[in-house]
Amino acid sequence: EISRQVALLGKSGNPQLPVITCERFGVSGFPFRLVANCQNATIHNDDMVFSLAGLVAKFSVFSPTVAKIAGEGPLKYSNSFFGSEQEIRWQRLGIEIQLDGWRFERASLLGTGIKYVDLLIGENLVASAEVFEMHLMGGDKKNNPASPLGSADILIRSEGFNFANASILDGRAVM
Repeated sequence: EISRQVALLGKSGNPQLPVITCERFGVSGFPFRLVANCQNATIHNDDMVFSLAGLVAKFSVFSPTVAKIAGEGPLKYSNSFFGSEQEIRWQRLGIEIQLDGWRFERASLLGTGIKYVDLLIGENLVASAEVFEMHLMGGDKKNNPASPLGSADILIRSEGFNFANASILDGRAVM
């Protein structure tokens, strides 16, 4: 059933929805866990195309409120209207999403060796980071218990961050 639902994402008849395809898709690990593996993933949305060499999502059947997702890069982006092409490269990149029942609890993006490159004319490094972390955490449930998100807190941490001829040295921003 999972493979059928993923195949349907590539056959959207609605021009308002993106078309998502996997060159090869497989599901394994049942009955204790679920591992979905998508090789050569592509998302088409109007003039924009995103492509990724590989994506693996893992869920424990006995604890389905936690998902771990790993990407195999680079992530390529092109826009045929503007003629732009960019790439995000990394050594290691992972995402973890955790729910508390059906309520959002936390999403974390953790990466090392990240480079954002513009490929329009040659190869221009736009930004890079040795280490990058971003955590979005569900806030206080008491303020709005009916909302699946409630309030949210965000934490961003980076080491060795450089952005187009500028850098942050031992800097800290608190919001």
